Amino acid sequence: MDPDADRLWGWDDTAGVFTGFTMGTTLSVTGTTIDVIIGGAGGAQAYDPDLTTWAGVTSTAIGRTIVTAANVAAVQAALSLVPGSNVQIQNGNLNTWSNVAPFAFMQTFIGSADVITARSNLGVGIGSAVQAYSTNLDLVTTPGNWKVFYTNGTGVLTALTLGADGTYLKSNGAAVAPTWVAPGLDLAMYLVLLGQRTQPLPYSTQPLGSC
Repeated sequence: MDPDADRLWGWDDTAGVFTGFTMGTTLSVTGTTIDVIIGGAGGAQAYDPDLTTWAGVTSTAIGRTIVTAANVAAVQAALSLVPGSNVQIQNGNLNTWSNVAPFAFMQTFIGSADVITARSNLGVGIGSAVQAYSTNLDLVTTPGNWKVFYTNGTGVLTALTLGADGTYLKSNGAAVAPTWVAPGLDLAMYLVLLGQRTQPLPYSTQPLGSC
């Protein structure tokens, strides 16, 4: 009987007959020689000592993911070691800071919740440790020479240069700035100055030259 194909003849115990077995994918026949296919599809793997080492390793999911990663970026992502995302990118300045041990007060300052707390932690709280800015204080600290000061209806401090010799600062009411004016000379004082009287007449608002 010619099966018109390579066969291995033997006893089929299941069927209870002598039959020809089909050659598997790992065997082939060349003439009268039976060959074992190594490394082919479905074939046996050629011996390799590295594979012996791997055979003793029980792999895990993460291990298999890393081994089969397509590139470095994939390995970094699998290990959560992506620079700039999971870990800090190397920087010389950070190396310097890593050797600096901040004092307790600086740790407190860095942890300040807001600007007001930060100023307080530095001991420069505005209105308590330091003076708040004021334009009036600017004026007082740099007043210039020969000045007097007054405040207007809104509390703004104003510097007024001294008036001419013999003038006085005259109020012009609550709504108007004061001015320097020369004092008025009434008739009574005028007569005294002329020597015609030894005492001035009762006070008069009549200015000099009106008589």
